[in-house]
Amino acid sequence: MTGGNDIGSIVGRVHSGTISACYWSGGAAQGIGNGTGEATKVTNEGDNTWEAAAAAMNEALDATYYTEYRWVVNEGSRPLVTEKVTVSTPESSQY
Repeated sequence: MTGGNDIGSIVGRVHSGTISACYWSGGAAQGIGNGTGEATKVTNEGDNTWEAAAAAMNEALDATYYTEYRWVVNEGSRPLVTEKVTVSTPESSQY
């Protein structure tokens, strides 16, 4: 690859804004080539798992206006974003 500091698995250069709670599993040695932000390469070793990544991304969603969405991890796969589903239980229902 060519491009000096402007090569990243997620983005080559961030001109404005900040990337947060961003995860990837392959590609370039760093997530963000140049600019402001944070990206973590998931290795599935120790605490560095897709489940931990999904939890961190959900925390980031909670800090935004996108609280109706959730990242979920299906067995053996990477996180997928989905709409939050509220399940009504007898304890939470009023009679």
